[in-house]
Amino acid sequence: MSKSELMGALEQIAREKNIPVDEIVSMIEGAVVSSLRKQVGKNADIRATIDRETGQFSAVVAKKVVEAVADPELELTAEQAQKFKKGAKVGDEVVYAAPAADFARIAAQTAKQVLTQRVREVERDKLYEEFKPKEGEVVSGSVHRFVERSIIVDLGKTEGVLPRVSKSAASAIISARTSEP
Repeated sequence: MSKSELMGALEQIAREKNIPVDEIVSMIEGAVVSSLRKQVGKNADIRATIDRETGQFSAVVAKKVVEAVADPELELTAEQAQKFKKGAKVGDEVVYAAPAADFARIAAQTAKQVLTQRVREVERDKLYEEFKPKEGEVVSGSVHRFVERSIIVDLGKTEGVLPRVSKSAASAIISARTSEP
């Protein structure tokens, strides 16, 4: 069975951003749940899954069958439950497909925003993990620009900031480098 276009695209993103595919899929599932909460209810029990082989997407809402509904986002009566599961009785859990009609454009937009934000967070965490062991060490970089009283240094994958305290040492280095033949 061949992988879907969605899974192919996710694998490409995973390679480019150096993030595991499963983590990206989990991000998308979380984004879908987040956007569905706006439609179904913020306390609703929503479960979204993406099949890792086919790329098939599914989102469901789960509610508990009760005699008297106290929280309509989490509960429904036995009579209401019959629409989704024949023979449902008090105490059962009823799982039904999330409303797709309301979901389309808004959900896709929210999912994109959440995914973009989460990818940035993962990239930032990876950079932090890469540079944390180098704390206290001297690293080389190029002066990129001056902002107020700080110097922004290009370190390759990211930028570093030399605050005002370090500026005297940086000035000595910069002036020494510029005066070299």
